[in-house]
Amino acid sequence: MNLVPITTCIALLVLCILSCDHHEGHHDHSDHGDSHSHSSQQHASSHDTHASSTENLRLNGDDKWQMDGHTRKMFAEMTARFQDINHSSLSQSQLKILGADLEKDLEKLIAGCTMEGEAHEELHKYLTAYMPTVQQLAMEGAPEQADDIVSLLALFSNYFE
Repeated sequence: MNLVPITTCIALLVLCILSCDHHEGHHDHSDHGDSHSHSSQQHASSHDTHASSTENLRLNGDDKWQMDGHTRKMFAEMTARFQDINHSSLSQSQLKILGADLEKDLEKLIAGCTMEGEAHEELHKYLTAYMPTVQQLAMEGAPEQADDIVSLLALFSNYFE
């Protein structure tokens, strides 16, 4: 098994936690484990894992969670990057490049994170599905992974503003 993607995902989550000045240890990112395999044969299983990590997302009462300006900007950029491209017509190598670009966007997001409290916790729930999916796209370049990202970006706008 290739440990680089798992290690990178865990490192990004740790950076997010540290950069957001959250010190109380409320984060449990044990979902990552081996469920994020990069085998295309296990894509359906991986998709189910991602779906289960987002099904616990909740609204702030009847409202969407408020993002800080930086987080809002970075998700707008990632969404625009994906909406502006017909990913179904891209080659595997082009999809890998797109995934790598999204990984860079995530690094910028994490570096500038200032969110706190419950909104921050909900963002982490979302990121436990989004980050590994982006990473898989960068590693494999499969159209199904691009479809998953489209779905996850749409889901994001249902919970955050």
